[in-house]
Amino acid sequence: GKNTLSSCCEGGEQEQEGGGGMAAPNTTLFYELLGVPKDADAEQIKKAWRKAALKLHPDKNQGNPDAEVKFKLTKEAYECLSDPEKRMFYDKHGEEGLKLKEAYDHMDVNTLMQAFSHSSVGVRLAALCCLLMFFTLLFLFPILLVIQLDTSTQDWHWVGVFSPLVVFGSVMSLCGLCAIAQGPPPQQDAQAPPRGPASRAWEAAQPLIFGGCFLAFVVLLAMWLQTGLGGRGLAVVFAPVWAAELAALLGLPGELSAARFEAYQRELGDALPYASRGEYAAHTAVVRVLRLAQWALLVAKSDAAGMRGTP
Repeated sequence: GKNTLSSCCEGGEQEQEGGGGMAAPNTTLFYELLGVPKDADAEQIKKAWRKAALKLHPDKNQGNPDAEVKFKLTKEAYECLSDPEKRMFYDKHGEEGLKLKEAYDHMDVNTLMQAFSHSSVGVRLAALCCLLMFFTLLFLFPILLVIQLDTSTQDWHWVGVFSPLVVFGSVMSLCGLCAIAQGPPPQQDAQAPPRGPASRAWEAAQPLIFGGCFLAFVVLLAMWLQTGLGGRGLAVVFAPVWAAELAALLGLPGELSAARFEAYQRELGDALPYASRGEYAAHTAVVRVLRLAQWALLVAKSDAAGMRGTP
């Protein structure tokens, strides 16, 4: 198979070696190939690439296979460092993590499996743990729910039945906190107008807001089924749902903006399912309204049927 950049470079320049231990991700190799520091700006990286391309181009180095290999590696380094999102990911996880991310983004199973097979033990264990937790939570909650609803068995606490969803909501909230700690994500679409501070802060806070609302809803629902919450109706339980929908409505103007629609057009091209921005805006707004109506009708129906939490 194709060697990694670190093994292709002459002499394995900055590859870390350890007495039997796993090497840490190499997050400096791309910068070394271009001859720039890690804090170089976009203009410095572009100038370094132009200089390296002129020096290493195959037309100027005919019969020199080493120059051709280094030209390809330097080009790959430039393509990564000139993309803000790829550069941020490379700075944290190195080439190995970047290849896994690219394979996942393109849903290329063969490339993903190849990258996974060549990854370190730590990366493999982390991926396997995530998959194990996902499938455990996916199947454990229905199993616990069936056991609880089976009147022939001893009643369990509803909090225990909903514990897989509580764990899932806690992980979502924790990921949201990590996203806020890392700061707003870089702007991926270079052709789009720069985002304002409020837009960037909102984008960074979304995972925490929706993860926290999901966790609060699951906990309230479990407590309502277990203790009754003083005989209150489902409206109290659905308070986090209303909060999440309100947060989504606050972000609706940005989602319906001309810049966002143009970004979708560039990203999806002919696959965009909307003929115009008006159709896109109408569809998005109608879906939000219908979703709110669904929750409201559900709560109203439960109240009309006299459903109240009972200990």
